[in-house]
Amino acid sequence: MGVPWALVPKVTTSGLVLVVCLALTACSGDDGGGGGDKTFQGDGYSFTYPGEWDEREVDEITPGALLLTAFAPTEGLNALIFEVSDAGQSITESNIDSVAEDVAGALQESTEGPTRVTVAGLPGLRIISYPQSDLTRRITTVFDRRTAYVFDCGFTPERADEMKRGCEQAEKSFQVE
Repeated sequence: MGVPWALVPKVTTSGLVLVVCLALTACSGDDGGGGGDKTFQGDGYSFTYPGEWDEREVDEITPGALLLTAFAPTEGLNALIFEVSDAGQSITESNIDSVAEDVAGALQESTEGPTRVTVAGLPGLRIISYPQSDLTRRITTVFDRRTAYVFDCGFTPERADEMKRGCEQAEKSFQVE
C-alpha cells in the first residue's frame, strides 16, 4: 500500500507552499518582544519555537489534515508549517522504509533524501528540496503509528540560518505524550 496523499509534501515547483505562506496572517496577540521561547501545545504533543516568531493562521487547510498551522518571524515565504494528519496505516521503525520512496517521489523538484531520522524517539523521514525558486524546504515527517507530524520548514537564502535554527529547535523539543 502506498503512502496516503495526506503524508506527502504537497508542492510542485510552482508550489502550494507559496500559496500557503503568502496567505499567512498573524493570529498571536504577542508581539514576540524578543522574550524567551514560546511553546505550542496540541492534543498530546508540544514543541517550542523562537520567541521572535508568531503563530500564524493558515487560510487554507490541506484536505485530510487534522491540524495545519504555521510559525514565522515575519509574513511571507519564511515559515515553519506544522501539520498533523492520519497516516492511513501504522508506520513504525520496522516498516518506515516501505513508505520512504512514496514520500520522496511526490516532490516534483530536486530533492535530497529521504533520510531516516528519529524525533522524540519516533521514526521519521527528512527531505530537503531545492526548487527552481529561491525557497528551500526541509520537510521532516515523524510517525507515531497512524499519526504523522510534519515539520515543513521553508526559507529563502537571506533567512536560511535563522529559519534552520528555529526549525531545528521545534523538532528537537518536540514531545508526544
